[in-house]
Amino acid sequence: MVLAHVLRSTELAAWARSELNGYSRDADLPAYRRLSCRAMGQMIGPFNSWQGVMEIPFSVLPEKMRANFSSVEAREPIAHFASLVETSKDQGRLQQPWPTEVARHFAPKAFVQGTQCLKAWNEISPSEVTAMLDQVKSRVLEFALAISTDFPELGKGDELLTESSTRNALVNQTFNTTIMGSVGNIASGSTNVNQSAEVMLAQGDIDGLRRALMSHGVSTEQIAALELAIQEDKAAGQAGIGPRVKAWFGEMTAMALAGAGAIGVNAVGGAIAPLVARFLGIG
Repeated sequence: MVLAHVLRSTELAAWARSELNGYSRDADLPAYRRLSCRAMGQMIGPFNSWQGVMEIPFSVLPEKMRANFSSVEAREPIAHFASLVETSKDQGRLQQPWPTEVARHFAPKAFVQGTQCLKAWNEISPSEVTAMLDQVKSRVLEFALAISTDFPELGKGDELLTESSTRNALVNQTFNTTIMGSVGNIASGSTNVNQSAEVMLAQGDIDGLRRALMSHGVSTEQIAALELAIQEDKAAGQAGIGPRVKAWFGEMTAMALAGAGAIGVNAVGGAIAPLVARFLGIG
């Protein structure tokens, strides 16, 4: 929070407040706050022939419901999970109950006819929560180290009080890379988050384009494919964004829609497209 004040970074401040106070129900979560789990249920066999705790495959749920049950959204304050890890040393795995009507209607579908489910829940390994806590610590450290490299004057205790679009863009880019992972993961509904794609990129600066694209989660293979598309369009006499580059954007959008890779759909049009346009000298 102190560093956010010094840098005048609304993004860092909003993220720190969310970690300290918890994420609202309508806020998008960073990837590290979605915890994997397994479903378990207290089952009774036909005619009470047997009773026990069984694992429930998520395939028994309708497809539109699976995403909400196959992972757990960790929206509570970070201190809550630190406390859970401490108390779980004696209690084993953490549990999140299923709604009773969901458990009774869907869970028995994985077993023989006549099986009933008394209750069901998601089990989360304490190691998953510990990994989440480590992610927060490591990302804060990585961000602080990156910022100290870009702004060595911070080590002397000097506040960056003067407004600078270049500085703001660099801080935002560093935040998106080290904290959120990519611009596509930022809370799109938050009024405290600025999804800025503005970076200092000159026309024809291929090294700058590579760095900027990598900061938004574009892989080296995808960048190489874009470079080839740009070269082929240029060789064909295509000015601006040619058909091969357009096809590359189509593939990127399809991947984002499918959830493949670290790039969000909004990032393709809101961040990556302006970078490529700036490189090509368009607008």
